[in-house]
Amino acid sequence: MSKYWQLRSLPLIVAAAATLTGCAGAFSTREAAVGYNRAFADARNEVLLLNVLRTWAREPMQFSTIASVNGGVRTGAEFSLPFTNIILGGEDSISPSLKVNPRNPAVTINPLGSKEFMQGMSRPASVDLIDSLVTQGWDRPTVLALTIGGVSCPVPNGTAEKVKMNFGEDIAEDARFWNVFSNSMQFSAELEDAAEVTSLRMNSKDAAEFLTRGAGEGRKIASVKAVAGNEADVIVKVVGSGTSNVKGLSFTSICNDERASGNEGIGVIPRSPQGMIRYLAELHRQRIRSELDACDRPVERRNDDNPILFRVRVTCAGVPIPIDAAVATSFQGRNYYIPRAAEAGGGDRTLHALSLLTEFIALQTTEASIASSRPIIAVTQ
Repeated sequence: MSKYWQLRSLPLIVAAAATLTGCAGAFSTREAAVGYNRAFADARNEVLLLNVLRTWAREPMQFSTIASVNGGVRTGAEFSLPFTNIILGGEDSISPSLKVNPRNPAVTINPLGSKEFMQGMSRPASVDLIDSLVTQGWDRPTVLALTIGGVSCPVPNGTAEKVKMNFGEDIAEDARFWNVFSNSMQFSAELEDAAEVTSLRMNSKDAAEFLTRGAGEGRKIASVKAVAGNEADVIVKVVGSGTSNVKGLSFTSICNDERASGNEGIGVIPRSPQGMIRYLAELHRQRIRSELDACDRPVERRNDDNPILFRVRVTCAGVPIPIDAAVATSFQGRNYYIPRAAEAGGGDRTLHALSLLTEFIALQTTEASIASSRPIIAVTQ
């Protein structure tokens, strides 16, 4: 190849390189949007599973969230030609090289351990929220088993009541609760009229902040009305949260030793998101012993349709986690995973329970919770 042809080919090569660079940039941006979404979902699921395992092992929980993603996805390209050979009179053919260097946004991860977040994690789910989840189409037994942690059983001919809690430690007690939830034909919560607590007069600016913060635990803002003749002030009416009457469940089988008559006077005790994690950890504790024993005595594992609210699989030493696992993590030297729904069996509701738990935790992760935390690490690439 002549030097003339080499030099004449340079504009074409440079133009081609520019085209390749543009395509690579567009392609990486499109792929990054999907890739980041998958990475965030995988990280969220693994953190949730890790916290269940930490609770099972009596270790402290640790939550974190993606606080911000700053910067665009760009592709830097380095284009090089053997100009040395041309200058020195070499006859070698031009062999351009193109090196693509993706530059990704900076991801800031915040730990969630503020007072606001922990208060939200410790706050029991409202009966109204449970009712809303059921009406949205979530599996009713799974919603009820995860969110309802106990009942208050009245004692006949008296004013006392006996509380029956289900922490997941007693297999027989958990089975009784599960039978109540699985046999329920419906679930609804009707809120009784709440009595007025107080009426406050304040200026509009303070009222706007009051509406944002809320009226406090067990209180609701019923109405906001302008003061006649004074547009700067408003009257805020605060009422109690009221009492929710639950319908569609019969707890007589759980309260039978208290000789409760029917379902009258029986109240439900909802779990908090933190309580839900502890409950799943105890369910895991009931099953993990047989899983570990199976590593010493390999047995054929079959999928079944028996009701299972939560089950985490553990691999034996030297056995890798299935590549198509829905959630996977390592903890204390062992590999744990949750198979996809199609591989788990028709009665396995583990992924359903994790999805519900994610919803509850997301409700606690407010902007205030994130803002009150401090960045623990900024990941750049």
